Amino acid sequence: MPYLMRCPACAKDVSTDAKRCPHCGRNIELYLKTKRANAPREAKISKSARKACLTIFITIIVTLFFIAISTFFTIEAFSASEMHSIAQEISPEHYDGHYQSTANTFMTLSFVFWFVTLIIGGVLTFISISITKKQSKIIKKEKSLLVSEDKFR
Repeated sequence: MPYLMRCPACAKDVSTDAKRCPHCGRNIELYLKTKRANAPREAKISKSARKACLTIFITIIVTLFFIAISTFFTIEAFSASEMHSIAQEISPEHYDGHYQSTANTFMTLSFVFWFVTLIIGGVLTFISISITKKQSKIIKKEKSLLVSEDKFR
C-alpha cells in the first residue's frame, strides 16, 4: 500500500509508488531499495549512538558523584582545621589535638577522592571519545553511500 514520504533530496511529499520525485527528479525507487538494504547498518548506527550517549551520560554522573564526595571531604577538612584553631585558642591546656587528626584524615580522603575523580573522569572521557569516533566513522560511511546513490539519480 503506497503512502507519502519526504523526498530525501528536496524534502517534499512523494508517493512511495513513484519511481522518481516529481519535484526534483530523485530516484525514489532506488532510494527505497538502498534504504531497505541499509536497514541493518542504520540499526548499527542507532545502537552505536545509544552507546555513545549512555557512556557520556555515565561519565558525567560518575564524575559529578566523585566531585561531590571530594568537595564534601574538602569542606570537612577545612571545618575540622578551623575547629582545631578555635579549640587551641579557647583551651590550649585541655585540648588533645583530635580536631587536627580529623582534619588530616579528611584532607587525605579529599586528596584521594580528587585524584580518583581525575582518573575516572579521564578514563571515562577517553572511552566516550573512542565510542563517539566510532560513531562518526559509521556516519561518514553512511553519508558516502548516500552520495554514491545520488550519482544514480
